[in-house]
Amino acid sequence: SEMCIRDRIQSMNQQTEGTDQFINIEDLPNFKLKFTSEDDSYKIQNPDEAAKNFLRELDYALQKKNQDELLYLYDHKFNKISELHFKQSQWPTAEDIENTEDNVEFDINTKVLYAELCYRHVYARLSNALTPEIRIQSWANYEMLFDIVATQRNREDLVLPVNWVWDILDEFLYQFQAFCQFRAKMKEDDEGFKYLCESRYDFWNLQDIVSFLKKNIEASRIVKQDKSGLEDIPTPRTLHYFGYFSMVSLLRLNVITSDLDNAVKAVELIDDKALVNISKAYACMITLFYYAGFAYLMKGRYKESVKMFEVILSFIIKYKQFFTRSFQYETIVRQAERAISLLAVSTIFYPTEIDRSVQNLLNERLGDKLEKLQKYDTETFKECFNYGCPKLIVPIRDREHFENYGFDVQVLEPVNQLRDTLLSQFLKIQKLNDFSGVLRVYSTISLQKIAKIMKVDQTQLKELLDQHKRRNQVDLGDCPFEKKVISMLRGSSVIIDFTIENDMIKINETTTKTNYSKIFSKYSSNIDQLLTEIQNL
Repeated sequence: SEMCIRDRIQSMNQQTEGTDQFINIEDLPNFKLKFTSEDDSYKIQNPDEAAKNFLRELDYALQKKNQDELLYLYDHKFNKISELHFKQSQWPTAEDIENTEDNVEFDINTKVLYAELCYRHVYARLSNALTPEIRIQSWANYEMLFDIVATQRNREDLVLPVNWVWDILDEFLYQFQAFCQFRAKMKEDDEGFKYLCESRYDFWNLQDIVSFLKKNIEASRIVKQDKSGLEDIPTPRTLHYFGYFSMVSLLRLNVITSDLDNAVKAVELIDDKALVNISKAYACMITLFYYAGFAYLMKGRYKESVKMFEVILSFIIKYKQFFTRSFQYETIVRQAERAISLLAVSTIFYPTEIDRSVQNLLNERLGDKLEKLQKYDTETFKECFNYGCPKLIVPIRDREHFENYGFDVQVLEPVNQLRDTLLSQFLKIQKLNDFSGVLRVYSTISLQKIAKIMKVDQTQLKELLDQHKRRNQVDLGDCPFEKKVISMLRGSSVIIDFTIENDMIKINETTTKTNYSKIFSKYSSNIDQLLTEIQNL
């Protein structure tokens, strides 16, 4: 229709650089969630009747593969019924509902997905009801769910909204974090500890979680056979999204368990085309850049870290108003607040000009803290890092580790370990930043003079020159994520380089420029499609 075409043109006009290359505004919640024909009969029903009708509607929508209806049920109606009828109690199980009705039996996919929502409800609202039994039951339900996903390779029985797919994996890792924190607080004589040790059932452990995520990726067949990159999948199915999102989940899992080398490796095959598909779940894209930014920060790749956090905040500033209908709105706002703190820290290690709207946000949110950080105040650094840092855990590796971990040994807090590692670099960075500042002032300067200004000897000066060179290197790795994603996001930047001739430093200021060829190619293709639609009106 003409209205649809106008909306698409407006969407294209709003997309320019940064993440906008990968975002379609129509994929955001306020466009996806439709309330025009909302059924509010649940408001006058009793709790059991509301739950029974919800389960029937979910079963019917899954069988009909109606994604709009599934998104409405998942993202809106379940939460509305929970708020009205189950604020302080659990939802009835699918089996309980089947037992109250004659000749009613729901599909296994329906029951597993419904159970996932019910367990999530307990974790979110009913912490006092979160028993070891429920933790084990939720783990078993995820095992069944991922088995169902693995069987979708040659057929498509399970069709889910993209955001629901991401939220399943997001919640899966959240519950693992919660289990590890639960175990860390246990005493040897706790009844819950004894129950889990004696249980014959499997429960949360790192080894199996990594296995599940890798099986999702393998089943999705999104990785090329030669492992050089990802397949080009213009129209992904639910199974493909489980593969994409499992890659991002592996990134997050490795970060929260402090395995930073494997964190970066987890997403190295993601390219610009895959990122378009990942961006269909806006929360997944935010997670990708937030955790990649943290991993780069801790690995000393400060330029990439700055860009990752800048991208998140630029995206949220532009599109925050399109999230308000989703129950995830508050989560996204909290993620932005953490990214603000980590961006402020990153810019101390790599001072650079950032997007004006993002810089204004930093000034507004941090105020005096930003000024103190720029004066290398260690307490402010610790505060910003602690606030922005992901929730790190000491993971339960397997059952044996669960039974023996932590009673007799003092376990170091992982956040403090990483913070102290970065603090040691923070205490040294002022010298390098001052040195770079001197280079910006001069076009030429003698080695003797700059050594005198910096109050360093020749050995220390050489070290500063080498550090400055390394920090400003523009070379990226050969993996698709760096070559095809980070390179497109970097944009223009000013690089202060130098050469040394006869004990004189010659300073050269160069500007790296954005490569717009791929952006123009994308929009040229979009325009061709629009012209075809207009001609067919």
